[in-house]
Amino acid sequence: MHITAHRSRRPTPTAKWMAGVFLAALTAILHAQPVHWRGEFVYFADSAHFTDCASGKRWPVAMTGDYLALERAYLHWHSAPTAPLLVNFDGRLEVREPMEGPAREHMIVDRFASVEPGNTCAMVSTGKLKTTAAEGKRLILLR
Repeated sequence: MHITAHRSRRPTPTAKWMAGVFLAALTAILHAQPVHWRGEFVYFADSAHFTDCASGKRWPVAMTGDYLALERAYLHWHSAPTAPLLVNFDGRLEVREPMEGPAREHMIVDRFASVEPGNTCAMVSTGKLKTTAAEGKRLILLR
């Protein structure tokens, strides 16, 4: 009986580098495709942030694409300055250089869809969403 010892295969620096390049490319491809987002949007003093209801993650919002439609809806429907407003849009994450600091992910709004005044991410998670009295609808399209 002949028994051979197997050498442990450690990745070479080139293999590690290639794996990193592959993962970076895959991440870029996945984030480049717009997906539907639902979360809380806040705009104040030329700064906009979005918090995703599903994950609780927060990103700055880039002022490109259909961002202006989202900002107009926020200014029309928000209950108080800096108050979050539940919004729906198609968008994606993209690494961008901010005005200050290192590059980081920003939310890109590709197509603004609607707002849900009076609702919050907490209400989404419990399923206890309000409807607006004026329209009798939960989702309000503002274009």
